[in-house]
Amino acid sequence: MKVFQDDQGHEWELSINVGSIRRVKAHFPDVDLLKIDERDPAAVQPPPPDPQNPPPWEAPPLQARLTLDVVLVCECICCILKPQLDAKNVTPDQFYEQMAGAGLRNGLAAFWGDLDDFFLSLGRSDLSGLAKVQLKLLAEIVSANASAIEAWETQRTQATSQPPNALTHGNSSTVSPASSASTPTPAP
Repeated sequence: MKVFQDDQGHEWELSINVGSIRRVKAHFPDVDLLKIDERDPAAVQPPPPDPQNPPPWEAPPLQARLTLDVVLVCECICCILKPQLDAKNVTPDQFYEQMAGAGLRNGLAAFWGDLDDFFLSLGRSDLSGLAKVQLKLLAEIVSANASAIEAWETQRTQATSQPPNALTHGNSSTVSPASSASTPTPAP
């Protein structure tokens, strides 16, 4: 079981077990958390670049869909937490409104972390490894995005802090006239 806080500071106890997996599957028949390594039957093939010669295509595993579709994972979390939501008189829509920013990040970490724990306790180290990879991948994506934003911000700051070009056109000039003491007097 993993505990996380949503954006309003409410604590939720996320526990993946057979009951919660059944709730997810009842709500999303094509999402079976016990088979995250299998090809996703709900995946839709993207249009090929060349319709006359389409490349071979296989649906990605459910794990990939869960990694890319944050809304789907949040809906799965909501299904897992359904008994708690009912006990607290919180509707799914109210829960979704509390899942942004840090709350969503906390929920995703709890989901993948508890899925990892579930598979480890089940003796499925192969599936546990997938969940660990997801946690690591999410951390790497966040780090890479943060680095890219920092580099962009540094580049933008450097570009705006460059001194203007000393050579200008027109009436404006950054060159000051010489002082009268250094100006020679014309010869008669």
